[in-house]
Amino acid sequence: MMVNCLDINDAANNFVQLHDPAKIDLDYMKKEYGTIANYLDFAGSSLDDQGSRYIEIDSHDSLIGTPQIIEWCEDCYAVGYRHVNSSFPSMDWVKTFLEACNLADDLRRDGYVEIGITFWSDGNPQHSIDCDREDV
Repeated sequence: MMVNCLDINDAANNFVQLHDPAKIDLDYMKKEYGTIANYLDFAGSSLDDQGSRYIEIDSHDSLIGTPQIIEWCEDCYAVGYRHVNSSFPSMDWVKTFLEACNLADDLRRDGYVEIGITFWSDGNPQHSIDCDREDV
């Protein structure tokens, strides 16, 4: 199933537009975080492990008086693996390719097998690398 996600800049625009102007301090956010998108990156929560994030605007801060949830997707990497003595796979999520490669190296040293890295963008898998191959 393909997911259609906002990027963080569009989410930042929605965050501002859905706020009661008297209840949001844009100057503070820009001063402390540089941009509204950076504020969302700091204050947002993970929705799931596929790069989906969200932030909620409370009803007393929203333009229409009801809670508003803004969701967006970030690029991320999934590192899948299985311990040599287990039949159950596991998966961890990291933000950068370097983090994914370092994790894969650590897992290999600790006896894990079937290690793979998958790049996710817009909430969807894009491409994968089989780290068990000798030429990787």
